Amino acid sequence: MIGTILQRMIFWELVRVFLLAWGALTGLFLLGGVVQEASQRGLTPPQILYVIPLLVPSTMPYTVPATVLFACCVVYGRLAHDHEITALRAAGVHLGRLLSPAVVLSLIVAAGLTALQTEIVPRSRQMLAERVVSDVDELIYSMLKRTGSIRHNKLDFAVYVREVRGKQLVDPVIKKRSGNFGYSVVAHAREAKLTTDLARDMVYIDMPHCTLCGVDIDGSLRDQRFDVAFPASTFRDTAVRPMNMTRGQIRAKWDEIQDERERRKEQLEIIDSQISTLSAPAPQALLDLRKDNEFHVKDSYRTERLLRAESNLRPALAFGCLCFALVAVPVGVQFHRADYLSAFVSCFLPVVVIYYPLLLAGTNFAREGRLPASVAVWIADLTAGLAGTFLLRRLFRQ
Repeated sequence: MIGTILQRMIFWELVRVFLLAWGALTGLFLLGGVVQEASQRGLTPPQILYVIPLLVPSTMPYTVPATVLFACCVVYGRLAHDHEITALRAAGVHLGRLLSPAVVLSLIVAAGLTALQTEIVPRSRQMLAERVVSDVDELIYSMLKRTGSIRHNKLDFAVYVREVRGKQLVDPVIKKRSGNFGYSVVAHAREAKLTTDLARDMVYIDMPHCTLCGVDIDGSLRDQRFDVAFPASTFRDTAVRPMNMTRGQIRAKWDEIQDERERRKEQLEIIDSQISTLSAPAPQALLDLRKDNEFHVKDSYRTERLLRAESNLRPALAFGCLCFALVAVPVGVQFHRADYLSAFVSCFLPVVVIYYPLLLAGTNFAREGRLPASVAVWIADLTAGLAGTFLLRRLFRQ
């Protein structure tokens, strides 16, 4: 498809602009991602340096299609601006032959992006989550530095500090909860040190000198240690997130929920048969068991929809590269008298306003079960592809 010298020249020009633009756009996305991640999680500089390489693959499904769009706008806009396309037309060269380098580049990039989303992108997201959770000491100290407290409805204690100096907590106040309201013990000290035991999900707070107030406790103590439960899952997202799963993990999860649903349905049939044979009202325990099985059956369908949506979203994002190329080439030629930035903005704004909202809405419809995932997720690509085909036909007729 790119056998001629002219086509190879256009192709390598596209590659050059693509790589330069992708590097710049990734830097911008990476800067925003690091700032957001650091502000949300309170990351330290060593953690930020570790996070940066893990964020690069995660940005590629969004930066690569936009970069293809930019590269096609710039290269074909320059060809039209320098009247090279006019000269080629006069020489009898059909514009369709000039389109093949953009198509080949977009297909290569789409294939590479699909491969990345199969393993590398999910693995990088998993490593990012595991890294942040595994370094619980740094996580807790960062939270204390940022907010001055640790509070969570899953924890039976709360910690407040005035300042954090290295590993020392200045003026810490530790409160142990008593039921849903109030605290059974309140401890205050001038300084304390906090360590964690991730294997046991425990936090140890050592106070050389502290004052205790609470039920049957009131006075000053020396070398006091508080052992409190601190499950790491408190800061780990335990919900099903197919976006963080590799293709193999998605398949394994799919088989798991299928087997689990069949087992739950069999249990429901057994419970219903037992209830039908009872002359008296069914025991509450049996009704609760039936309700629990019904919930898991419904939840399995919800998880199945999430997996279907994710399995379609990844190739849809990659195929968007081809759709963007089909739109960018005619727009770049038509706007050859304007500067490159104007051509890109004129092309990119409809994409932002139409393509991504359609993709987001279609993905949500697929996750909610309103539309089949094979239809809803691909609506945005279909719309962009039809728009690009229309613009190309109009260009060829001119």
